[in-house]
Amino acid sequence: MFSSRTLHSIVLLIVIWVISAGSLASEADLSEFDLPLQESDIPVVLSAARLKQPRAEVPASVTVIEAEQIAAWGVRSLPDLLRFVPGVFVTQEKYEHNHVVAYHGSTAYMSRRLQVLVDGLSVYKGGIAMVVWDDIPIALEDIQRIEFVRGPSSALYGANAFLGVVSITSKKPADTEGVRVSYRAGNQEVRDVMGSISTVHSDSSSRLTMQQTGDSGFDGVETDSSDALEDSRRHGFATGYYAQNLDDGIQLSLQGGYKYGYTDVRKGLLWQEPRSNFVKAYYGSAQADFNFSASHQSYLRVYWQFEKRTQEGTACIPITALDSDLYSEWEVNPQWAKFLGFGLPLAFNSADPALVYASNQLLQQLAFDSSTPDELTAIIEQALGERYTLSQDDVDLAKAVVLRAYNGSDFSQFGQTMCTDANLSYEGQRSDFEWQDTVQWTDTLRSVTGINIRQDNIKSETYFGGMATSYLYRAFANLEWRATESIIFNVAGTYEYESINTPELSPHIALNYLLSPRQSVRFVYSTAIRSPDSYEQNPDYQHKVSDIPDNYLGVQEATYFIHQVYDNRHVESEKITSYEVGYYHNISSVGLEMDIKLYREELTQLISQYVGIAAPSLSNDTEMSMEGVDWQFQWEVNGKNWLRFVGAYLDTEVRPGSTYLFSQDEIDEFQTAETRLSAEYSGNVSWHHKGEGWNSTFSYFWNSAYDSNEADPNDYRRYEVNLQKLWRYRKLTPSITLFWHHLVDDGQLLETEQVYATNDLYSIRFGVNF
Repeated sequence: MFSSRTLHSIVLLIVIWVISAGSLASEADLSEFDLPLQESDIPVVLSAARLKQPRAEVPASVTVIEAEQIAAWGVRSLPDLLRFVPGVFVTQEKYEHNHVVAYHGSTAYMSRRLQVLVDGLSVYKGGIAMVVWDDIPIALEDIQRIEFVRGPSSALYGANAFLGVVSITSKKPADTEGVRVSYRAGNQEVRDVMGSISTVHSDSSSRLTMQQTGDSGFDGVETDSSDALEDSRRHGFATGYYAQNLDDGIQLSLQGGYKYGYTDVRKGLLWQEPRSNFVKAYYGSAQADFNFSASHQSYLRVYWQFEKRTQEGTACIPITALDSDLYSEWEVNPQWAKFLGFGLPLAFNSADPALVYASNQLLQQLAFDSSTPDELTAIIEQALGERYTLSQDDVDLAKAVVLRAYNGSDFSQFGQTMCTDANLSYEGQRSDFEWQDTVQWTDTLRSVTGINIRQDNIKSETYFGGMATSYLYRAFANLEWRATESIIFNVAGTYEYESINTPELSPHIALNYLLSPRQSVRFVYSTAIRSPDSYEQNPDYQHKVSDIPDNYLGVQEATYFIHQVYDNRHVESEKITSYEVGYYHNISSVGLEMDIKLYREELTQLISQYVGIAAPSLSNDTEMSMEGVDWQFQWEVNGKNWLRFVGAYLDTEVRPGSTYLFSQDEIDEFQTAETRLSAEYSGNVSWHHKGEGWNSTFSYFWNSAYDSNEADPNDYRRYEVNLQKLWRYRKLTPSITLFWHHLVDDGQLLETEQVYATNDLYSIRFGVNF
């Protein structure tokens, strides 16, 4: 079932466990059945089964990050915080510079396979398949805890909880009473400011938080002080939180906010200037929690969000790209259409004389010679180094396209271009309703059930030709049965119907065998899906051009040949089946907590290639097998020191499906798309020390990428140091925090351009609470 390398890693972890647990056992009595248990001493998890469960009874692998650890590490963003989760990899998508967070294997184009929740509300963008981490309106200082459920979780959280769930819980206003202000500055133009005020009354509390963050991103390939990669960002928000205790055990909470900002986007070949992706968003939610009795609780939640993303600029395109024959050819042979309407005109207008000469020769060949498809492909490969698969119809079409540009003596018209306004903007709106009911039926049986209804509207002339609407209806349930004192079963499932996809059922079955109240072995079987959204399933990508100046085609209005319509999309949900064996042990007498996960996962119907306007079609017949080990150890050495060690070993096998629509270069990239973001071995170690009025945290990260070799290891290693000094003067608590991030290697995360001019990033943060 598992490879020899995976079994080798398992043996290594057993040795680690024996050394740590065995040596500590010599200093303490670990007969935990005889120890008095206090509920406050037992770590609990809330998200894995939608039930409050002691860690030993949780039917999944979970990493919990508390507010104290967030402050200790001193990172600036949620993606950087999630680097501390075993098996999680973080990078920056190369097209629009959004962060990508993946658990185990995943594509590097978009964050599409994790469900991300803030106080139970999904931030996954239903219309445009991704999570934009910069758009999540929560300050790290307002986070109480993060629970990362590491494994398929569609059985309780629906589609898109494919590889896991990131559940972020914010602090209650009563937990942040007073005023908090902070300012951070550092190199790479880091400028962050945060302010918050919370008030508490007899039966209500409220909080207002405002934040703005910004930096210049990577320096780019020039590795100098300029921002050559054009990936600067600046984002801000204002959020409000109101909590009220009503009569009859009812708690009401209201949240709302406004989000704004931009992320720069690289210029690209056709664009005349760099551009930015601007965003404005509003949201509001209301939740009522009902405590009917000690054994029966429910909640009702409604949520609304509106978002507008604006990306506009001027693009100059070849007149040839507006030829109606190329519009049709794009659906038959997109590689050949792209060459005729894009690649060949660019070569014809190149500043390289040799390339211009080769292009002219090829135009003569296409227009006046009667070469067979095989002869023509050989000529093109020799002249331009490109290999194509052509039919006679492709050759005849190319002749017609090229002859239209012939003026009787030369092909100078073939180089005509025009500049036009390009718009990649869209507006999205979501309405969401969820009800959940939790019942303790007996001492050994309890359940959680619920329904979720959602409507997504997305409007874009470029992406959808107007408005696209989708509806989602979901019913979920989990039954927890304590069969004996030592055996606990969890059986969960979700039935989900979405208007643009086929209905799906996702089951989850887990058995926890308790060796003691703080020690268990778990066996988990689960399946999950990631359903294609409107961006993938129902696109109508078209760029219509008007007011075209005099041209050899004789048209005033036309449609750019690169397009996509929903008739060409018949993709199914991505699927995963997971088998997991886990071991958890909390040795409370010495402060050691450990969790080891051994897993094998089969992923099918994967969409691996880039999803966008330039993608001629989508296929989801890629398959992948993943197996490996995750581990996490947390040791509270004493009241002043804790040590944390997490890591992962990942072994993958990718089996690409149909690739006939792609060039060889695209096939090569396609085959590595699911693994190039991941590392075979990865991990990090953190040590935190708390002194009198000061504290320090030292962290070390390492990743060993899949494409490593002895000549080019392509490792990613870095150190982080966070030092904080606090003072107390009456009600004032001022602080100074120094953060230093040192890249041991060249700083490359995924793309060769993603490098800094310096391997040392640093910042200083001033804060005051009162």
